[in-house]
Amino acid sequence: MKPREKKSMSHATNSSVGRWLGVAIAVLALIAPLFAALPGSAQEDPVLVPTEDDIVLPDLDEVDLSTESAKEDPLGLTPFTDFIKVHSLGKDVFEVWACGVNATPRRLVERLDNNLTPYFKALSRGRYNVDFVVGGAVNSSDFNTCLSRATARSDGNANAALLATPTAGGLGGPGTNQDKFPQNQRWAQVGTQGGFIMVAAHEIGHTLHFPHSYTGNTKIDGRLWEYDNALDVMSGNYGINPDGSRGTFNRPYEAATINQYAAGWIDQKEVNVIGIPPEEFVLAPTNKNGTKMAVLKHADGRYSTFEAAKRSQFNPIRKNWQGVAAYKIRKCPYGSISECWGKDDGTAMGFRRHKPYGKAFDVERWEEYTEPLGLVIRPKKAKTIDGRRISVRWSGDGTGRFRVRVSAGVFPDAKNSVFKNDIVWLTNREITRGCNPPQNTRFCPNEAVIRGEMAAFLHRALPNLPRQNPPTDFTDDNNSVFQKDIEWLSSRDVTRGCNPPKNTKFCPNEAVTRGEMAAFLRRALPNLKRSNPATNFTDDNGSVFEADIEWLSSRGITLGCNPPKNTKFCPNEAVERGEMAAFLRRALTD
Repeated sequence: MKPREKKSMSHATNSSVGRWLGVAIAVLALIAPLFAALPGSAQEDPVLVPTEDDIVLPDLDEVDLSTESAKEDPLGLTPFTDFIKVHSLGKDVFEVWACGVNATPRRLVERLDNNLTPYFKALSRGRYNVDFVVGGAVNSSDFNTCLSRATARSDGNANAALLATPTAGGLGGPGTNQDKFPQNQRWAQVGTQGGFIMVAAHEIGHTLHFPHSYTGNTKIDGRLWEYDNALDVMSGNYGINPDGSRGTFNRPYEAATINQYAAGWIDQKEVNVIGIPPEEFVLAPTNKNGTKMAVLKHADGRYSTFEAAKRSQFNPIRKNWQGVAAYKIRKCPYGSISECWGKDDGTAMGFRRHKPYGKAFDVERWEEYTEPLGLVIRPKKAKTIDGRRISVRWSGDGTGRFRVRVSAGVFPDAKNSVFKNDIVWLTNREITRGCNPPQNTRFCPNEAVIRGEMAAFLHRALPNLPRQNPPTDFTDDNNSVFQKDIEWLSSRDVTRGCNPPKNTKFCPNEAVTRGEMAAFLRRALPNLKRSNPATNFTDDNGSVFEADIEWLSSRGITLGCNPPKNTKFCPNEAVERGEMAAFLRRALTD
């Protein structure tokens, strides 16, 4: 618990427990002097329970490697998903060893059963049931000795070992995907000097592949410190204890929802993957039904998660830390678990790095414990992430849920378009959702706008336009996806048809010309004020839409079609979707 930097153990391909134990003891001997708490027992300093290194990774032999999985979860968030769920679902038995501590194994089991069994049951909603049984007592406070004797004396019926030592902090690791200890090399060392239950929850998290969450911006004595997130049991878990001390809170908070999802405690249907159009949804805390996690994927392969941070029995955070917590997460980019382990790139443990948004938590600044957290978007506040504005408010139904509004993103095919900002504007106002339903991952800015689409654009952009007459019963719009939009358009006298003088047809699948678009906008917005003199285009003389084109240019809606000169309007050319976005934005904004 609370190291400044994690290190992996050797990955030599040797399957014997004895060889593994020798490596483990050698590594532990090197870091043993670092198990003491940081200086700071004086009253004015925060109470911390740190060590230098608390993640221990196993040796993988040929047998273990052959059972590795490259399987990814359906949402593409966590690789090796079946491997990391080996111990996180169903019953998980820890045998408890007392290593020279002032407590019997049975007493330790009682404390763990009373505190952590209900904690993990609540966090997993009954999907993970951790059980603690007596392993035995070792008459030595030396951890190397205790680990060696516990390994030798274990009956092999438990899934992991928890070794209590008279130190601060702890160690833990996921072991292999074998079922039983000691063959699976899965154990947690937990110090009894301060925060025993909280540290035990943290180290058990490591045995379930839960990594740390940290900003990557905090260093102590020149070394990266992975505990600058106060909100997560797998990071700082900071707070003000009942005795008034500040630092590591003595009860565990919840683990980040990406850990819960990776463990199989959150279902795919409870995750909302945010698309490009604007969205509004409700996030529910662990103890409520509903969406548990929202995901915003980024172009670089990383993604952000959003989760409800709500005070509850098993998440005793401060009230002003409540809101929506935001994390940026990196998956392990390598092809196997063994490649991920030991990499110094933030993906070694749990194959993900959780980077909280906002400033790092300064554990030595007393005011920090009473102020809002940087990674939490509080109700009535907003934060911009990857160009998307994320605004939060209470759901308003008294259930402790949060309503989240996400602004529109940029379609990948519009990023280099001259009309990019116009397209984002159009998307934010839900005038468009894309051009390739149901995925709607593209806008198609260079494709022609067909008349049916134009009807939909205007209907969404001007929903309150007053009705002028009954809709025209066109003969060619039956069964069109745009039929209602076309009827709306004709009832507002914006269109009369496409085959004058009869005008019995609308031609919903034909491209809209620039001249026609000028007429449509003029009829829809007859009261739009003139902003400048009309441009004397050279190619609209004699056009049936000449007056409409002059109106359009005098309202600043068009500049022309041949920049930078812009001496032409090109009335007979098709309107492209990007141009349509620009026309509408200029027409509907001051």
